[in-house]
Amino acid sequence: MHTKDIARIRRFNRHYITQLGLFARDDVGEGLSVSDLRVFFEIIDDPGLTARQLSADLDIDEGQISRILKRYIDMGWLTRKRSADDARRKQIEITSEGRKLYETLNARADEKTLLRLRGADPAAVANAMDGILDLLRPTEQTGVAIRDISFGDPGWVAQRHSETYSVDPGFSPEFELFVFDIMANFVRTKDPARERGFIAHRNGHRLGSIFCMASDVPDHAKLRLFFVEPIARGLGLGRRLMDDCLSFARGAGYKRMTLMTHETQSTARQLYVRYGFKCTSATPVHNFGRDALEEIWDVNL
Repeated sequence: MHTKDIARIRRFNRHYITQLGLFARDDVGEGLSVSDLRVFFEIIDDPGLTARQLSADLDIDEGQISRILKRYIDMGWLTRKRSADDARRKQIEITSEGRKLYETLNARADEKTLLRLRGADPAAVANAMDGILDLLRPTEQTGVAIRDISFGDPGWVAQRHSETYSVDPGFSPEFELFVFDIMANFVRTKDPARERGFIAHRNGHRLGSIFCMASDVPDHAKLRLFFVEPIARGLGLGRRLMDDCLSFARGAGYKRMTLMTHETQSTARQLYVRYGFKCTSATPVHNFGRDALEEIWDVNL
């Protein structure tokens, strides 16, 4: 367990709960507790839920959920109706009075949240929180798209490569400058007909990259800067990036593709083998502060 990372996560959790007033009773109003409000808002966001579904989604005891729902029904905010799909099942629906209450509470919560941001950029805060949600939810291929390289991508590629390779295989900070140089040269001299950078993304968050670049040999391409975020690994995204890169290289008229890697990159090397690449040379080197075995892999296209 990464003790320092866990401590940072818990510190953030305590801070944002206080900063946004998530336990402040003046944000709730109407005599509702925080748990009460979670249940009420969940029903608005996902109408037709059962008490059991609410219990599972919110991780609140089913008995407590039932008591909260009964109070709302007695107050005229909610009603239960027999499901049209299953006569044995009763689904929860909001009444017109409940809808008016929701609109009041929602407007009050928006106003209070804006005040508690204390001048921070709401869009920047929301984007950062979306990033946290993406990291915490199970990643799947649904919604992941692959596009051409665009604004901001070169810096992200350099940053994420350096951060990842600083851990394994343990490269020094100079590696980030090395990747920056590759990206700067690519952006300055890119031939769109023969070179392309592919960026995988979802909901505005980058998940991976791969580049087809020209080499000194006219019909030989280079595969460079292949990367998949840890949260997106093991789900086939690497194969999608490889498919797109190799397909582009063939369409651009290349006959052979070459890449450079290190013996420590076992997962990537397995994928290279799967796509027909073969290791054609291995050279001991001392790069970026550590000894490594630099490998050249090739495949005929």
